[in-house]
Amino acid sequence: MSKWGSLLTRYRVPLVLFAACVAAYALFAPSLGFYWDGWPFVWISETYGSEGLTRYFSTNRPFWGWLYQLTTPLIGSSIILWQLFGVITRWFSGIAFWALLKRLWPKQPEAVNWAALLFVLYPGFSQSPIANMYGHFYVVLALALVSLWLHIGIAQGSVETEKGHRSDFVHRKTLPSIAALGMATYALFANEYFFGLELLRPVLLFLVLPGGTIDRRFKQVCRLWWPYAVMILLYAYWRIFILGFHTYDLGIATEAAPSQTIFSLGLKVISEILLSGIVAWGVPIARLLQSDWASRFTLLAAAILPLAAIWFFFALRDRPDGQANFARSAIALGFITLVVSGLPVWAIGLPMRFAFPNDRLTLPMMAGASILLVGLVALLRWPTVRRGLLAILAGCALAFQLLVGVDYRDDWRYQLSFFWQLTWRAPRVQPGTTFVLHELEVMHLTDNSLVAPLNWLYAPGNKDDELDYYAADILLRTRPGSFLYPLEAGRPINTNNLVADFHGSTDRMLTILFRPPGCLRVLDPVYDFGYPQLPDGLKEAVPLSNPAGLIIAGATIEPAAIFGSEPSHESWCYFFQLADLARQQGNWARVAELGDEAFALEDNPNHATELLPFIEGYAMTGRWTLAEKLTRQTLDTNRFTETMLCSLWQRVQANAPSPDMNTAEAMLALVCN
Repeated sequence: MSKWGSLLTRYRVPLVLFAACVAAYALFAPSLGFYWDGWPFVWISETYGSEGLTRYFSTNRPFWGWLYQLTTPLIGSSIILWQLFGVITRWFSGIAFWALLKRLWPKQPEAVNWAALLFVLYPGFSQSPIANMYGHFYVVLALALVSLWLHIGIAQGSVETEKGHRSDFVHRKTLPSIAALGMATYALFANEYFFGLELLRPVLLFLVLPGGTIDRRFKQVCRLWWPYAVMILLYAYWRIFILGFHTYDLGIATEAAPSQTIFSLGLKVISEILLSGIVAWGVPIARLLQSDWASRFTLLAAAILPLAAIWFFFALRDRPDGQANFARSAIALGFITLVVSGLPVWAIGLPMRFAFPNDRLTLPMMAGASILLVGLVALLRWPTVRRGLLAILAGCALAFQLLVGVDYRDDWRYQLSFFWQLTWRAPRVQPGTTFVLHELEVMHLTDNSLVAPLNWLYAPGNKDDELDYYAADILLRTRPGSFLYPLEAGRPINTNNLVADFHGSTDRMLTILFRPPGCLRVLDPVYDFGYPQLPDGLKEAVPLSNPAGLIIAGATIEPAAIFGSEPSHESWCYFFQLADLARQQGNWARVAELGDEAFALEDNPNHATELLPFIEGYAMTGRWTLAEKLTRQTLDTNRFTETMLCSLWQRVQANAPSPDMNTAEAMLALVCN
């Protein structure tokens, strides 16, 4: 065999894992962007530097912040580099998992290979495109797994060493022991998601130690594990009594009777073990069945699925020999791993879901779910059937993650459309403004994360301790105790996003509606009175929206490079935003001029209300026939626009320089029923 052939054989599994990660997570990397908490991480690094990152992480995961202080200065705001970072770190965690399982089951190489592949493709977790956030999760996970790998090796070596060579063994294992404990300590203190892996450590030690009395093995485990037990106790004290829980409240305790609490918690644990360990593997199949088969990306995923399955089938074949009781031991270990891995999730009381943002809670369940599935499939008697079933499931998982990448690609396009339309409609905004929004999950955002790009957009480079702009999810922030409660005029808004304070007022708010493919709307209490079918909450916020007082007329803005190139002006929404701004300024000639250009496009409005600025502009400039035509068109498209049209024609009748009373009265009779 040639040198290259020998290397390929030796590193076959890591190469297969790498190829799987690239196919699943990197194909759409150039088209992805920043999402959710990824936005503040990169914005804080760019704006406030290392000191800002220290402040941001100080109240929740200060040791995890050390990683960001290492990576963000190197990678900066490069989206493609962050995406590659996410792919590589996920691959590293997969290699660490594979190496650990090889030490646990050295006689089951093929099963170990499949478990590692399923681990890196686990479909219960679908937020990998948020790469500058979860890449750091994978680093912590890899460290925890490498620590276990080292510790298992030390345990196996300790029982194989002859008594007379004990001092030599201790000398040779000192550095690995220190490294294992150091990695475990950092992983535990950095991020609580993988706390369960530390509780799994004594179980794994018990499994790899040789036979003998239970008492003897228990003593061996205690001798090997006691430094880690001390570390766990120190962590618990630090987390509970020093750092505290600023982001999450412990959700186990309730006002219900103890018996009811225990019963409901037990049901939750069982259901979420089944969800993350079993049901998760069916998620890709459900997604493919529900996909749009007219989409070329669905067809691409469907084509890749069998090709990947066939490749996995042959690439991961290995020796068929092994332990007769492997299936039972793998099922037991998988179940135990799921139980201990879920403890941090059940402690905070949040529900696991296969949807953003709660699918992040399945992240610590990846190891247990992969082991459990391999164990269940091992119950089948026929090796070819086992291999084929695992290959199909892995191919489905890869196709699913590919479609997830498509979703995030589309969401990045939505985000860029949101930001550019906002700059067209509101080229400059007074500092101290709060943007009130709804349904941000569509773009994998929350209001906290949106604060970063809004300040990056309108106040780039501002390093003050006071933020210029803030964002508020109307449903979340009008709950009792939050900063918009109660929602009424003249109330101060004082809040903090960990890196800086914000001081505003309910008199300084812009209410935003964004429901693609419709154009972004900066809702106005005058022009958008009676807007049909507004989402819950926004209707109450519209009277407080103040675009006339907060949007600075005649200004321009140059968005940072992170927001991409400006989209083509040959679009309906571009002219709509300029016309809506001109209407706010009372520049009716400009509105009519923009209307002439907009209606000459091949693009068309996506919501009936998008015609209203042009109706008013044409009427106010004396083009009554066109205003009447567009009014009837709007009403035919959506009967619920009557209230808005009625208010519009009342304004026209009262304020038009030379009103056509016949047309105005006819329109009022039509729309003011």
